[in-house]
Amino acid sequence: MDYIIDQCYADNILEFCSWSIRQYASLKEMAESITFTTPLGEDEEVEEWLCKSLGELIYFSLFELNSEHNKLKGIFGRFEIQASMQNIACVPPGYPRCGGRRVENGELKWGLHRWPVKP
Repeated sequence: MDYIIDQCYADNILEFCSWSIRQYASLKEMAESITFTTPLGEDEEVEEWLCKSLGELIYFSLFELNSEHNKLKGIFGRFEIQASMQNIACVPPGYPRCGGRRVENGELKWGLHRWPVKP
């Protein structure tokens, strides 16, 4: 469990080398845009939002960039992990399509579908 906690609360993940205040403010404004499925929350840090958005992209589609991917897959293997941020506009291979609906046993099912436990 400590391993998971350490992964969730790692510091200094992102660096904004030589960024001006204007550039950082522009990133914040972009992150607040309603064009995102999950825009920046009112009490959310830009870095936190960016880590979650990029993190799920890397987990599902660019896993070769994460040296811990196989260990995490082993830990979470019994769960059906779904993307919850869904801020990727052009869905790449491996990135799950989810949201308010999904098909189960050939029937359309509406509702929130996150992390159901596999039988």
